[in-house]
Amino acid sequence: MADLLRALRPHHWVKNLLVFLPMVAAHRWAESALWLSAAQAFAAFCLCSSALYLVNDLIDLADDRAHPQKRHRPLAAGRLSPRTALAAGAALLAAALLLAAAAGALAQVAGYALAALAYSLWLKTRALADLFWLVGLYLLRVLAGAAATGIQPSDWLLALSALVFASLACAKRCAELTGAASGALPLPRRRGYRVEDRGLLTTAGLAAAFATQIVLLLYLQEAAAGALYPRPGWLMLAGAVILGWLMRVWLLVGRGRMQTDPIVFALRDPASLAAGLALAGCFLLAAG
Repeated sequence: MADLLRALRPHHWVKNLLVFLPMVAAHRWAESALWLSAAQAFAAFCLCSSALYLVNDLIDLADDRAHPQKRHRPLAAGRLSPRTALAAGAALLAAALLLAAAAGALAQVAGYALAALAYSLWLKTRALADLFWLVGLYLLRVLAGAAATGIQPSDWLLALSALVFASLACAKRCAELTGAASGALPLPRRRGYRVEDRGLLTTAGLAAAFATQIVLLLYLQEAAAGALYPRPGWLMLAGAVILGWLMRVWLLVGRGRMQTDPIVFALRDPASLAAGLALAGCFLLAAG
């Protein structure tokens, strides 16, 4: 049972908190009904993403067994049978779709399942295309939260989110290549990248990070921004926190000190947690 739970990767569920973003950005956090709907969508995404992690591990079984870190995963290590993983994945996916239907986010969760399956089977081997696909998977979480709560996120919020996710997706790929270049990790076999692609990924990732500031400054010119954030100076400071954190991620990637998913890394990194608290404080102060 412990191995099955580990294979579900519950530490990745933090990514599914994005379903709460539309209601939080709209300052509707005092409405309990919205929290309930968003919580249902969150639970649906947790079950769905875990089901797809099991499928992904089955697809990557041979590669994971040859990887110095991934070979310890329950499936790769032989502690969890493929039959058990398939059965658990099917049950989790069915439960996820039922929960999503109850939350009004069936289309988004089903779309995520299909998109994640396509990624595992094919798109993860396509350089650059995989990055855009990963961004789409993150945005589907935001859109699921919008569907569950009935709150349409602004184009500005979607653009800002997409840029942050794009920078992190590039960082994840670059970290893998940096590990391969140093000999600490093998070159990923089912990827479309080479070690010499690190320069391109770094340029694209940093460009996306700095572009978040352009989006934020343009948003502040909107009348809607003034209504939601009467103290815009704090919102600009929030943008600086976002940029500073992304730059730190890239600094660690460049130094070979980050060889895992940046979001998972952030959960264990005191500086990242402090940045998260500072970001929340800036938004609250900007809202007056």
